[in-house]
Amino acid sequence: MEKVTQIIKAVKELGLETCGTFGLLQDGMAEELKDAGLDYYNHNLDTAPEHYHEVIGTRRFDDRLSTLGKVRKAGLKVCCGGIVGMNETRKERAGLIASLANLDPQPESVPINQLVKVEGTPLADSEELDWTEFVRTIAVARITMPKVMYVYRRGVKA
Repeated sequence: MEKVTQIIKAVKELGLETCGTFGLLQDGMAEELKDAGLDYYNHNLDTAPEHYHEVIGTRRFDDRLSTLGKVRKAGLKVCCGGIVGMNETRKERAGLIASLANLDPQPESVPINQLVKVEGTPLADSEELDWTEFVRTIAVARITMPKVMYVYRRGVKA
């Protein structure tokens, strides 16, 4: 954590805005990041709570919410979104947007990412998300969270 806070301080000295993603946080870590000058903490929900166990096995949805609570308590801005196209249903996509919209306060920034399938990974054979479904998801997000800054991405292959 010491190296991370040093880097954040160096970036702030350049007059730049800082955003970082450092996974699940333990007590006190968010405050350390804030004291170092971090502006935004990126911590995506990834998918709806109902679909979470289908795509993520290393942590629980509630762990994500706990970290977001620590980030907010420390006074950091939140960048939080998800990935669509991971074999979720339309209802589950709506659940992701509802989960984001119900965060209090809502995130300042919401990335909505479209899955890029990579051969050899568990989601490599997932059904391609129709572009109209991606647009619908964005539309619902914008209606439910009108003051949020949005980032729309389709992942890239390395």
